[in-house]
Amino acid sequence: MTRKVQCIHEVLRGPASTLVVSNDNCPQPPPLEKQFCNVFECPSRWKVEPWSKCSKSCGGGEKIRKIRCMKEKAFGQVVELAPSQCPKHRPKTQKVCNSKPCPVGDDIVPSHGSYEQQHPKKTVFLKIGGKAVVFAGTNLKIRCPRKNNSTMVLWYKNSEQVRNASPFEFAWCFREHLTL
Repeated sequence: MTRKVQCIHEVLRGPASTLVVSNDNCPQPPPLEKQFCNVFECPSRWKVEPWSKCSKSCGGGEKIRKIRCMKEKAFGQVVELAPSQCPKHRPKTQKVCNSKPCPVGDDIVPSHGSYEQQHPKKTVFLKIGGKAVVFAGTNLKIRCPRKNNSTMVLWYKNSEQVRNASPFEFAWCFREHLTL
């Protein structure tokens, strides 16, 4: 609540018979112009920050946010409290987002390039000299440098050459390193 405080000299009794004079002519200090009201502490509450961006664009990601227990004290001071001093119903700090499945398509690995499969795909096209880490059940299609000469393709698993193995044996490997 605010009020106007002035030093006045009363010449006669009554409101029309007063003069405003310098504050030096009145007892010091003057009364306060502002008087605080409703001076009590507010209950503690959860302060919630905005959600982060989703961690993935598809296939089920996660959004997170920070929450803090806050309290506004008398005269407007805000303090942070321990979480145990806030209401029991605590807002969530994480939630699922972008849960739609990722598009299932084909990936092409450039020659002498490396590729690590992030989402299940039907087929990965690999060029000679490329390296790939793929999910089980992914078809690897390899473009051979010579027509109908697949015997020139050497299979490596974790940097060791695999001899006398058909490509179908690799279907049982889960995220193994394959090099051509």
